[in-house]
Amino acid sequence: MSAKSAKPRAAVKSARCPEGQQKPSETEVLSPVMRRVRAALGERKSAAKLHYLTDQSLSICEKTLAGNRLPNAAMYEALFGTELIIPTILGLIPDDATDPRVRAVRKAIRRLELDFEDGEGV
Repeated sequence: MSAKSAKPRAAVKSARCPEGQQKPSETEVLSPVMRRVRAALGERKSAAKLHYLTDQSLSICEKTLAGNRLPNAAMYEALFGTELIIPTILGLIPDDATDPRVRAVRKAIRRLELDFEDGEGV
């Protein structure tokens, strides 16, 4: 095919994915667990930190923190074995829980979180 008859790259790409026909991501909303984990990891290089702590692949960590993938059992298991256990448990407990046992667990975990922030829980 000659250079004159070939379509520009932008035209070819737009023909493959016309505006408005892109497939939306499977999970558009970040899970409550990963929202808390991302906040605990901080703004910079959070996927690399998660990769280091959990020994999960960097790609999975990036996708999970971005909300493009839901955390799987292996990710939860890895999170429970790290310093991120408290944000993970708090993310699993809904904010509007009415069961007194669930609320007691949430209160105890928050108290634990405050103790570790103050340096008393070490």
